[in-house]
Amino acid sequence: MDVPPFTMVQGDRARLMGLNLEGLKRRKIAQEAVFSLKSAYRILFRSGLVLDEAVLRVREEVDVTPEVEHLLKFVIGSDRGITR
Repeated sequence: MDVPPFTMVQGDRARLMGLNLEGLKRRKIAQEAVFSLKSAYRILFRSGLVLDEAVLRVREEVDVTPEVEHLLKFVIGSDRGITR
């Protein structure tokens, strides 16, 4: 399965552990974009929604920055599935 951008995984059977906040800080991603990514992450991977519903909810509720748009495009376009 694919690992979403801006995230970290851990373990032999890779499990999503959260956003890579240190990497975002190093790349000097704006704080507003980090807040939007956090909100999008919670909806996509922690809400328990079906992926299509979660994507729609992110578009409705979160300020869609270029980083969030990149994450959404990656999730939608994944052929192998997403590590959740």
